[in-house]
Amino acid sequence: MVRHCNARFIKLIVLFFLLLLVACRLDRISFEPSGREIFSTQDSHALTTDVYGGNSRQESDYFLVVLTRSVNMNFDDPNSFYQSITAREDGSVGHAWILLGKGSTFIECGHTGEFGLINMRYHEAVKKAIRDKKKNPISYLWEDLQDGKYEEYYMTEKPTYAARFELTEKEYKNIYDYINTYDYGRFSITKDSCTFFATNACALMGIDLGHLARINVPKYYTVSNNRYNMWDEEKYSIISIGAPDILEKSLKMAVKAGLGKDVTDWYYKQ
Repeated sequence: MVRHCNARFIKLIVLFFLLLLVACRLDRISFEPSGREIFSTQDSHALTTDVYGGNSRQESDYFLVVLTRSVNMNFDDPNSFYQSITAREDGSVGHAWILLGKGSTFIECGHTGEFGLINMRYHEAVKKAIRDKKKNPISYLWEDLQDGKYEEYYMTEKPTYAARFELTEKEYKNIYDYINTYDYGRFSITKDSCTFFATNACALMGIDLGHLARINVPKYYTVSNNRYNMWDEEKYSIISIGAPDILEKSLKMAVKAGLGKDVTDWYYKQ
């Protein structure tokens, strides 16, 4: 069972962006939303903090638990970020998943992918595009892969944090339908990975959790006097990927705001 979202993507980050850092070509990394704005509610869902009620809602038979396994990524600056990546031998960048409950029954599941069985893995395809001198070689990172996979868990994971949100019956049904109609076969590091799966479920009850890391991609990088072109079109100069560590921070802020409660201990006692 694969339990690390975007684990293979780390090879590409280490291979390319670490080289960019060493060459002093990487300008900055930013994270969105940042600071206090990492957590917000969506007015478009007509559920503001006051309307949702958070813990003022009566505990019901219907609930959603969002779980994360963070790996203590350091987002203070580019150097700290990549040092925290390379410090992990397994290349893990963490994971995120959900548990949808109705009384004493629940579905615990998540989304993973990039196995290299149908499509080339991201780091392999970008390396090939650079070698073949293709236009916008970094653009493959925006491609959808068709080797995603549904994963179901049975209280066997080891989350570093879990937050519970009370649901109405309608919200429960909406998230239940979302789980059953989600396109698990598609995987994308920019829009269809584990953190996207989890945060999209939260959005169905009107809560928007920040989880994105925005990475500026330089147009060129130089290694051993060889200059490599990464992109020709400006739209590939920044990439946003989901980060479980950022999602975990968002969850803690949501709990502090009174929208949910910490159930990490509860999970381990089941």
